[in-house]
Amino acid sequence: MRKLIMIATILSYLGCKKDKSDFGNYEKPQILQKLEDYQKKEKANWENLEFWIDYERYYSITPIDVIPFASTGNNGIHFGFLTDFGKIKDLEKAPIVAIAPTYDPPINIIAKNIEQFLSFVAYSEQASLLADIYENEKAFEFRKNQYLEWQMEEKHVLKRKKTIELLKKDFGIEKENKVISKINTFKNERKKIINTETSDGIGLVLRNNEKVSNFEYNKDSKKVKEFLDNSNLNSRLKFYREATFQYILSDDYDKEIKKLIVNYLEKDGLKKESEIIKKL
Repeated sequence: MRKLIMIATILSYLGCKKDKSDFGNYEKPQILQKLEDYQKKEKANWENLEFWIDYERYYSITPIDVIPFASTGNNGIHFGFLTDFGKIKDLEKAPIVAIAPTYDPPINIIAKNIEQFLSFVAYSEQASLLADIYENEKAFEFRKNQYLEWQMEEKHVLKRKKTIELLKKDFGIEKENKVISKINTFKNERKKIINTETSDGIGLVLRNNEKVSNFEYNKDSKKVKEFLDNSNLNSRLKFYREATFQYILSDDYDKEIKKLIVNYLEKDGLKKESEIIKKL
């Protein structure tokens, strides 16, 4: 019996360790673990609201300081926690970013945390809606009605209603309306705290006030190395963020630059981010 308990303990530890490795040094938010458990045990079908828990959804344009946690079946859209390269310590409080590779712009901050993200999903009834930019609430409501128009059969309506009620009952998630106003409010709040703007539009909150040097887009690996060799950490962090937006970091394109970025990320202690680049 003791042996069985020891084996169970070890397996449990390994399972936790694996879960944690998906998030680097971060703890997985409890609400996310619960969403995942419900999905695995088929206690809920989040696809009724057009998302499912997915930790492996990376594209070359996905910021490497974003930890993906959900994706959709629409245009490669996926969602993740923005960590600002470790500046944010608790994923429960991390902003949520939507990445839509075929959209312009392809990257948007859409919620101040995962609970607000879920409340917006509950209201919109289609997670993919949140990835786009809207002029106002009226434009958002128009698009929402367009999306739902072809899913107004009673069986689809009931599935969405049941899933939304489950989010409220078991997760404490209430619908939040005025979605666009709240997203814009949070974006404005973030603008006040970012240290430097980035081409992906979400900016960076840096670790200190050291001056940031910009690297002008260039595919000359020697110039890239020279910049990384002679710049401070803040400048390199901005370069890393810009790299996934400006460069196509795959072996078929900027192979040498990809290797350089991996090496410098590891030197800067950004192991998880370097592993992400290796996958691209």
